[in-house]
Amino acid sequence: MSHISTEIENFINYVNERFIVLDEKREIVIRLNREMLKTAVEAIDLINKGEIERVPSLINRCEKILEKISEIIEKYEYQDKIYLLKIVGESLREYVEATLLYSFITNEEIKFNFQRISHLGITPILEGIFDFIGEIRRYFLRLLIDNEIKKAKFVLDFINYIYNCLSKLKIRNYYIPSYKKRLDILRAQLDKCLEDYNFALGRVRL
Repeated sequence: MSHISTEIENFINYVNERFIVLDEKREIVIRLNREMLKTAVEAIDLINKGEIERVPSLINRCEKILEKISEIIEKYEYQDKIYLLKIVGESLREYVEATLLYSFITNEEIKFNFQRISHLGITPILEGIFDFIGEIRRYFLRLLIDNEIKKAKFVLDFINYIYNCLSKLKIRNYYIPSYKKRLDILRAQLDKCLEDYNFALGRVRL
């Protein structure tokens, strides 16, 4: 029986050492995640206020943080990656939202592609896209209030196009449980946007 107890003891020691190292890296990822989340949220807030001068530098800071996080996570095996990936979901979502929102408002091309960062989580990227559309809807409503009907129509067509793109994703609920619900919400928002647009258009014609 001694070989059994020895094997178990050796394995426990191995796991202990492995998690000691993982905990050290986890603390670093948590710190980087908080920094990226704070920076991305600040960028979104500035965009909504129309104060976009500092936004490129904030997005650039997020990208550098993202690179550091990616370098850390890539060094680990699958199971250990899972522990670390759980940490970065929220900040990745906000980063995607901030970058898309800035690109849309300023008409500048985004500096990354989604596939390149998908190893950090497909779900938060998709959630970031949905959140971005939510912000664009608020922008659309402001345009209607300001009687910017032509610009509002462009935004409406854009939202409709993105909705159609998202609708093409055929994925089972157990992969991304929130996806179908969020898509249904977006459909309802799109219908409401069309209703608001037609009402504003009719008001202008009177």
